[in-house]
Amino acid sequence: MQLIGITGGIGSGKTTIARELERLGYPVYYTDAEAKRIIRSNPMVRSGIETLFGSEVFEGDVYRTDLVAREVFRDPEMLERLNRIVHPAVGFDLMHWAREQKGICFVESAILYESGLDKQCSRVAAVVADQETRIQRALRRDYPNAKPQDIEKVRARIRTQKSDTELEQLADYVLRNDEGAAPQQLAAELIERLKKDYS
Repeated sequence: MQLIGITGGIGSGKTTIARELERLGYPVYYTDAEAKRIIRSNPMVRSGIETLFGSEVFEGDVYRTDLVAREVFRDPEMLERLNRIVHPAVGFDLMHWAREQKGICFVESAILYESGLDKQCSRVAAVVADQETRIQRALRRDYPNAKPQDIEKVRARIRTQKSDTELEQLADYVLRNDEGAAPQQLAAELIERLKKDYS
């Protein structure tokens, strides 16, 4: 088994490329979706989050991300404490998932390096794109009727993430996914490079 990380900032198109890899028959672990599952289903994680934010952040099995987001926006220390609860649990879950896979498999994460999941990967591919392309993609996905303040929200998120330059320096492979790029081709090219490296 070879676990490959796929990372990139908001609007880079990393999830689109991950879906293409899945379409080609390669297993993909999507950390956002799996983290939400773990938060709902892991009693220790849930208890830690309730201790941190209060029991009102759960309504039955619904995790109130809006309440959590408001708290961590006001106090960055709370975000760090939340991450110390969630990231190890996701890392543990990923390790078990990866052991069940054969050949090449992937983990998709916007915060691969920040969460320490890169340490479980034998290689990392960074998906990068010019900033304007990323902004437009994020607006189409999250704010279909975008207002000026929505554009600033996307810009603010970009500022909190690792820059493309940083990712290019850290990653083993760089996939340039600007407007007009073909995600299918980028996914296929990555597989070819991986097969060559592991042959």
